[in-house]
Amino acid sequence: MDMLTIKEQEILKAKKRKLDEYHQQNQKKFRDNRREALNSAVVADPNLKSKLKIKGSGSAGRPRLEETQPLLLSEMVRIARHGSAAHKK
Repeated sequence: MDMLTIKEQEILKAKKRKLDEYHQQNQKKFRDNRREALNSAVVADPNLKSKLKIKGSGSAGRPRLEETQPLLLSEMVRIARHGSAAHKK
């Protein structure tokens, strides 16, 4: 392989950077178009949202423990009260 001059290396890096930016823009367009198509399909058929298991926009990530295990907090308080009683030794 030929040794590239510094100028040629800079030109190759610039081309690669420009190509990467182009791919990044195309990927963003693709994601936006897919999201828009999915949103319009959900608006047309509200049952589709539950079939595809699409969450609401405000519920990203793991659900709160209070939602999945409602008795957990009250049980923890009950255990803490029982263990915190002052006993004479």
